[in-house]
Amino acid sequence: SGNNQWFVTPVTLTLQAQDAESGLSGVAYQLDQTRWQTYTRPVALSDEGVHTVNYRARDASGRLEATHTLTVSIDLTPPQIQMNLPATITSGPLLLTGLYTVTEAVSQVITLTVLFNGQPYQPSQPLHLGENSVDIMAINGAGLVAQRSQTIHVTGINLYLPVIQSR
Repeated sequence: SGNNQWFVTPVTLTLQAQDAESGLSGVAYQLDQTRWQTYTRPVALSDEGVHTVNYRARDASGRLEATHTLTVSIDLTPPQIQMNLPATITSGPLLLTGLYTVTEAVSQVITLTVLFNGQPYQPSQPLHLGENSVDIMAINGAGLVAQRSQTIHVTGINLYLPVIQSR
């Protein structure tokens, strides 16, 4: 099991029923509003997403019990982090906006942490000469974690001198 009632591995669903009066005729299930199927063995659920499983039993005298519903949420894939940071910067503040993307197709990103040189990133944060690190961590609703790190090398400051014209 993952977080928030998500499963982070495939799920095997096992159904059992009994009837003390006339005996059990059978058990049926319906997965994600498809046709009803006779239950003969455990059902493997491996597709990511939120699944609805309906199930019910019939006794030997033909009585059908009320339908039960179970929700099974599966997320097997951590968030994806794409970093498009430059390897070298001359100078200036670091604006990360647009230089990274975080995507999550199934259970949504719940926590996103961006660190710059080990501290929480602040927009327009000044760069230090030499090596600077950017670390991004994303956690999805199922608790799956993705981490990416990159080093940015700051080479120096561009200095523009005023043009002096002599007459």
